[in-house]
Amino acid sequence: MEQPGVDFMKAITIRGIDPELAEKLKQAAALRGKSTNRLILERIRKEIGLEKEKKYSRRYNDLDELFGRSSEDEFRRISNKIEEESQIEQMEVSAAEFRANCFKILDEVETTHKEVVITKRGRPVARLVYFAQQKDKDPLLGSMEGLVETIGDLTEPVIEHQAWELD
Repeated sequence: MEQPGVDFMKAITIRGIDPELAEKLKQAAALRGKSTNRLILERIRKEIGLEKEKKYSRRYNDLDELFGRSSEDEFRRISNKIEEESQIEQMEVSAAEFRANCFKILDEVETTHKEVVITKRGRPVARLVYFAQQKDKDPLLGSMEGLVETIGDLTEPVIEHQAWELD
């Protein structure tokens, strides 16, 4: 029974999704903290130009004369390329698989720097990431050592105190 003024959701079945694509969709959704359905809907809306505009976004044109202005199509292509490049490769393993292959997975993370999402009953619960070791010495601290020479007493006035008095 339809109610006046209420839109009902439509369902569309997509056939032919292979296991690899299904897994990649699940991983992408988990990475963004969204459901697979929401991720797919957002991608479809974006692709066909129905993406919702952010409510509180503002556009500024104050630097257009200096840098020029790109078309919406150029902006969309550049934004999509940035989004593609910023994707972090990751793999997903169950908690049982992680427990059985813990050292092997740790070695792989160390060599490939890929993230590993550990799931429990199909739900992401932890993320294993590569830990980059920090160098012993900060490159900024001490980098100018030997380049500056102190001459005289830094606590003494530069000019005589008589010069400070007004007549």
